Amino acid sequence: MARIMGGGFGFDPMPPSQYESYMDARYPPAIRLAAWVRKHTMGTSGGKESCGGRAEYAIDTKGRPLTLKHAAAHLDMDPGNVHRAWKNLETEGWVRRDEKGRLVIVGTFKLPRLEPEIVCTDNDSDYIQKQLAKLAPHLREELLRLEDADKEFDLQVQRGLIAAKRFIFGQRQNTRWMAFGVKLRRNNYDTEEKQAERAALRDAALPLVEKFVQTIEPEVSYRPSADSAQTTYIRYSESSPEIEGKRVQTAAAAAQQSNKQQQQPETKAWSPKDWPETDRAITERFPATDGPTRLKIVEAARLAGNGTRIQDHHIALAIAQATKPKQFSGALYEQTVPAVIEAWARDAERGKR
Repeated sequence: MARIMGGGFGFDPMPPSQYESYMDARYPPAIRLAAWVRKHTMGTSGGKESCGGRAEYAIDTKGRPLTLKHAAAHLDMDPGNVHRAWKNLETEGWVRRDEKGRLVIVGTFKLPRLEPEIVCTDNDSDYIQKQLAKLAPHLREELLRLEDADKEFDLQVQRGLIAAKRFIFGQRQNTRWMAFGVKLRRNNYDTEEKQAERAALRDAALPLVEKFVQTIEPEVSYRPSADSAQTTYIRYSESSPEIEGKRVQTAAAAAQQSNKQQQQPETKAWSPKDWPETDRAITERFPATDGPTRLKIVEAARLAGNGTRIQDHHIALAIAQATKPKQFSGALYEQTVPAVIEAWARDAERGKR
């Protein structure tokens, strides 16, 4: 039977290419990992990465157990993505770990019930197909061509929004962990071409997503201190005495901030001519930073001067000092630039004393 199906040699009744092909990068991580598990448990085709005999758990050519680290190396996938894929397969019942932690393929299992996806407009529905059939062939082809083109554009929009969201929350995570002295390492396994494509989509979506995040996040505020990497978190939904004290402090700070704001002249609209050095300092580092965000950075910097007249070159210098090694957008300057200027103001005050 194996010979009839083109299996080559050995006793594998299924041609290895029938499951090994699913290890290709065109398929989702879970599908690729499932194919890898099949290859290293059921497969007997030999070869450098195949096992020499069958086993209920994944093994190499010498019968030694394989781990998810081996799977990541063989599939050229990020280890984190491999672990997530394994959890998905484990949840659905495809695989499991035995008492020794080995990667075991499950012989018989039943997929959990999947809730049906509700689609507002299904182009394959009968009522749509009947209407399409009434159209002239050239009109039908043109409509479907435009529909396919818009679906591709829809995917591009999704990619841009997702990339922007990941960058924003990656930045927040970096700031949060660094406040406790923990440095995160982020690996990128994409080609330079893919990275450039994703960066272009991300930069286009970043200002909008940043505004959205800032709009819906009223409960938690954090601000890095200028003297250290410490970050202060205030969550207004908590009700302990300590938090109540923080609420009072926050209210007092808000009143003080309001007084400062009244003392400072308002900047009605962003104009690069008014702040050329600041504009250049921001856009050279983060070209996608929009005008309203640049305006917020300037206003926050001027308020942080505590009565001192903050000029264009002061903010540009503060931006240079506040820039983080792994900063992904200019929005972070709204917190870090005022912190730098406040530190300068304190140092100047100490010098007077």
